[in-house]
Amino acid sequence: MVSACLAFLGFLFILPSAYAEENLQSMLKEVAEKVGAIEDVKNNLSLNEEDKKTKELQTRKDALSKIFDLTLLEDNDLKKKLAGIKNLNESEKKIKINLIANLEENGNAYSEMKSRLKEANSIAAVKQLAIDFKNWRNLVYNPKVEKIIYFTLVFQQKKTLDTAQQRLEKIKLDLEKLEGAKLIKMEETANLLNKAGNGLSRANELNKQAELIFLKNINEDDLRQNDAQIEEAATPKTLVEESLKEIKNAYKIFIDIGNLVKAKIAK
Repeated sequence: MVSACLAFLGFLFILPSAYAEENLQSMLKEVAEKVGAIEDVKNNLSLNEEDKKTKELQTRKDALSKIFDLTLLEDNDLKKKLAGIKNLNESEKKIKINLIANLEENGNAYSEMKSRLKEANSIAAVKQLAIDFKNWRNLVYNPKVEKIIYFTLVFQQKKTLDTAQQRLEKIKLDLEKLEGAKLIKMEETANLLNKAGNGLSRANELNKQAELIFLKNINEDDLRQNDAQIEEAATPKTLVEESLKEIKNAYKIFIDIGNLVKAKIAK
């Protein structure tokens, strides 16, 4: 049903899974139901043509209004995600402020489209508004969202990296204590510790590369366009994904170390 909803107006909501909050899912369901109601009206044989057109017009307006609401909800969620990113330097803070300001600019577009929707008195007018809204999302809104997604991917991962590094240091301290108690020997876990440390170093380097590319391209009107210009070169998204794989692998190694220590102590 949701797929039918999005296909109805050709919208591609580009929220990553991190933004798929419960209220957003609920709103998507409402939109899908409104869109489905359009087909119900068109196929209602109990209505004469005049009543059918009247009801279809109102149903289309209701559906488009819900889609506007969904975009506003998405917009507000993005602002919250940006506001939640902390521990930035002055340059990064300015970028965050600008990204939030870019979203604030959408207010005029929302007001204009809602006004047009309220005044629309024909099915053709609503259809044209739907097309205009789709074009606005593709040309204006989505590029803004992409920059925000890149920003959050890169800078939120810094916290994940810090947490993983702190975990590694704690494991090292715990192993040293166990060695002091003559329960294990450090060389028994040295290989795993090196693998985890190297993996996190690689993850950190990938994150830094993603940050550099993002900061270099932040003034571009469309990051996708810039990505196309560098052809198959890495993008912030691909670099962050590779970095995340390294972090996940490090945590698997942490578990392996724990299992090894338990086995040694149990002997």
